[in-house]
Amino acid sequence: MKLLSLVTPLLAALLAGTAQAGIAGAGSHGLLPRNVSAIEESDAVAAGINCDKRVARLNKGDCNYIKSKGFGSQGINAVKANGKAWIGTDGPYTFKFTNHASKPQPAGVVLVLWLMNNDKDYGASFVNARRPYITVSLPKQGDNVVISVGANQIGGFAAMTNHGTGLSQYGQVSNTWGEFNTKKKGNTFDISREVNMKGNAMSIKAGNGCVANMGTCVFKCTNGAQSCGNAGEYKIFNCAAPNPGAQHAPDGANGGCSGWGNSGRGHLDVQLMRG
Repeated sequence: MKLLSLVTPLLAALLAGTAQAGIAGAGSHGLLPRNVSAIEESDAVAAGINCDKRVARLNKGDCNYIKSKGFGSQGINAVKANGKAWIGTDGPYTFKFTNHASKPQPAGVVLVLWLMNNDKDYGASFVNARRPYITVSLPKQGDNVVISVGANQIGGFAAMTNHGTGLSQYGQVSNTWGEFNTKKKGNTFDISREVNMKGNAMSIKAGNGCVANMGTCVFKCTNGAQSCGNAGEYKIFNCAAPNPGAQHAPDGANGGCSGWGNSGRGHLDVQLMRG
């Protein structure tokens, strides 16, 4: 199952270029996935990032960094259960993110995690225009954080690495992504390199043993481009047995590690690397 897809360049440009007008209630020619005149807390871009008033687990240096790269807001970074995504270990689905950015030398990372409002809400990944749920500093190698995610969520995550990662021209994190859903039936995760084929390494391992990394259960561009997203430009690679739960469609357009949360609970260990 392809959880998140890059939208077409036209829609991406509209999301990035007219985001403020959309949030203010102006029309978007029917191309936005939902009525943006009614914005939830997770959707709204703050009037500006005030790094003297930071959310939990985001340090000032990293706050200034994401601000300089074009983020519209800090993450929500809730520390109590909200049914969506929050910092803590008490949710039905838990994701442990660890800074393994060690080569050529150790580097800090900022974890960014976003959630979609529905399965067609592709605008959720545009962090220049939409507020992510999580922006957490992991400044030293070995630093980690556990994020809880509620049931029936669809989302993605990426790292801003070594104060060097930027946003794409459309406002998405220009790095390797992890993609997931927490549906009791059909729960899946994968790695996507579509936004930036030269992005930093990432590895994900589920409690059921399924692994996704830069060469396994990973979506990559097939046209030689550095980024892609339109139908026919990407497919999933090396996602099949004996990797537990790994599967893909015959055309490679869908797939990933499945069955990691069939009990209504699940855990992922995510390593955020640099190479």
